[in-house]
Amino acid sequence: MKASLPLIGILLAACAHAQDAPLPKLEQRYGFSLSESYPQKTPQETMKAIVRAFDSDRVDYLLAHLVDPAFVDGKVAEYKKGFPATLDERTRTLLAFDKLLREVKAHFREDPILEKEIRTFARKAEWKEDGETRVGTLEKTSRKIVMKKSGERWFMFEQQK
Repeated sequence: MKASLPLIGILLAACAHAQDAPLPKLEQRYGFSLSESYPQKTPQETMKAIVRAFDSDRVDYLLAHLVDPAFVDGKVAEYKKGFPATLDERTRTLLAFDKLLREVKAHFREDPILEKEIRTFARKAEWKEDGETRVGTLEKTSRKIVMKKSGERWFMFEQQK
């Protein structure tokens, strides 16, 4: 079954309430340790890290550490409800994360233009401060990418048309 949400909704969108909540300090998420190979000290570094994750076929790391944690955690919590309660909590969590990962990968396969857009943002976006966020825009498009800082790291929050 195709994911009913566009990739932007699955991967990059954040729930409105999540934007107000502080992001947690993250070292290990869904079995993936934070890696210095994917720096996040600036929005530009985070975009390059996202591209590096694509190049390395590490969409799992992208979801675990580069995208808004509240969004990913919300989707995982939603998907956990679909697994039997007889399974232990950790197993249900990892199965739910895997389901989200498969949906995101399928979405990229179905619409390869989305990855190209992200790569273009990584190379050419102009970043403007908007409160606690930075908004990346491109010339000749209304699409934007929003980054939010938590601690010393920036996370991709949403991409909007």
